[in-house]
Amino acid sequence: MIIGMKILKFSALIACINSSFSRTQKSTTLPKHVQSTTVRGLKYYLYADPVTFLEAVQLCDERGQTLANISDRIQQSQLAIRHWQRLNPWIGIVNFQGSMRWVSDFSLVNDRQKRRNWSYNDVQRAKRHTLHPSECSAFMSQENYGVWKIDNCERTKRPYICHRKI
Repeated sequence: MIIGMKILKFSALIACINSSFSRTQKSTTLPKHVQSTTVRGLKYYLYADPVTFLEAVQLCDERGQTLANISDRIQQSQLAIRHWQRLNPWIGIVNFQGSMRWVSDFSLVNDRQKRRNWSYNDVQRAKRHTLHPSECSAFMSQENYGVWKIDNCERTKRPYICHRKI
């Protein structure tokens, strides 16, 4: 029953993302990535074209990729070594009904067994439930080798990182 509810909630999230994206103009040609790297069986792609979070989710999907999940220190460090955080790119974290989840598999970002790299201020705001509903996604910031920060997913445009299994 709980799994069925999670699938239903995830389906609602995807429908919301798709309906929001359909209101924006779709491009006929997809921009090429500027850099790529392979880490632990995943190929990561950095795209420099600034887009909203919802557009990034859709563009990754159109390429057969997913907005990036960074689940361990090795993945985080490999992206930071390449200085991708200097562009403040979107990563695949979405605020869904008050909990931060990975777009790739809808698992909780703050699960104790998984990598977390939140900005201290954003963690405190999330704990106090003081996030505005439009603050629904996260990006890899320039601070401290890619600390994750929460931002507005509807208006803010950023480069983005997608990944796929290889």
